[in-house]
Amino acid sequence: MTLTIAVIDCNRNGLAAIRSLGAYGAEIIAIDHHKRRAGQYSRYVKERHLITKPNQNEAGFVQDLIDVSKKHKSDEPIYLLPVNDEYVRTLAANWDTLSAYYTPLFETDVAQLDTITNKVNFSAFAKKIGIPQPERYTLEEVENSAVTYPIIFKPDERRSLENIRSKVFKVKLCHNDAEGKEFAGYLRTEGIEVIIQQFIPGGDDELYTGGVVALEGKLLGCFTGKKVRQYPPMAGQASWATSLESKKLVEYSKRIVSELGFSGLSQIEFKHWDGELYVIEMNPRAWSWHGLAKPSGVDLPAILIDSVINEPPAEVVINSKNGIYWHFFLEDFFHNVFYNKNISFMECFRSIRRASSHAFYDSSDLLPWIVHICIDYPIRVAKVILGRK
Repeated sequence: MTLTIAVIDCNRNGLAAIRSLGAYGAEIIAIDHHKRRAGQYSRYVKERHLITKPNQNEAGFVQDLIDVSKKHKSDEPIYLLPVNDEYVRTLAANWDTLSAYYTPLFETDVAQLDTITNKVNFSAFAKKIGIPQPERYTLEEVENSAVTYPIIFKPDERRSLENIRSKVFKVKLCHNDAEGKEFAGYLRTEGIEVIIQQFIPGGDDELYTGGVVALEGKLLGCFTGKKVRQYPPMAGQASWATSLESKKLVEYSKRIVSELGFSGLSQIEFKHWDGELYVIEMNPRAWSWHGLAKPSGVDLPAILIDSVINEPPAEVVINSKNGIYWHFFLEDFFHNVFYNKNISFMECFRSIRRASSHAFYDSSDLLPWIVHICIDYPIRVAKVILGRK
């Protein structure tokens, strides 16, 4: 039997999954709307296909995936793994059509995804099952000065197709009553739905992750780690992250996936403060630095596919190694050295040497890293020259 897995979105999220599943023995179909994604050039990729972006033409996106399946010319199932929010939601909404062509490695229940990706719904769900979370406020409470600052505003569902099209803001931190009321007025005018929460103190290095793989609510593996630096700082993605041991992260993650009945890969993000972990959000797909999970002893994509085609592990797989690092040099340098001067160049350079896993570099699979250097580095330099971050 030939094990074939189609990975949709071949940037660093997808690249880590491609490398993991390729090493497992799978033949990889790399699918993306962009022909220069680094993951498409991994040595594990057997086929490459370009597709329509779902936010541009959803029907065309679905038809493109059907055409990929038909071109494959094999009676064996094609397992489908999207690693991007936009793709996950669109695939789930069209799964009645696509189920004739693919076998899912992700959550296809639209109602569950609505609970997870809508921040208001997820906050209510977390409260119901007893997971600590930041205190929530209403827009009226902000307008009536009935909140404790600082507070943070987030779109209730930034990754929905409608919000992606309209380029809704990511987060807004307000430190006082004047800032809060001004932004509340903007939201009223624009008609943007948000969740408003207490801002939990602490820096980027207090953002913890429970990286989970589950089937029908059964937790199969849980990677525990945290960000150390982000890009941009305070409101972005990891540029330097580490693995760590945390029984509480495993406990809370297990409760969340069990109560949801969740299937697939996910990142559950928490903020640590005063000895407690407060759940921030859940992303129902692989996240940007999940490549750190494998060298930590929790190969999430491999655990998932092995559990689908063989048997689930007898016990939850957790970190066997801690205190190891993942690094994304390009963004760490520009955001934390060049723009914000949070660290020195030498510290950034030492991070390269200390990392066991990188966003693109892998000595056994060099071409994606070369593509990344040849494409992303000139783009970044051009933005600096043009004065654009």
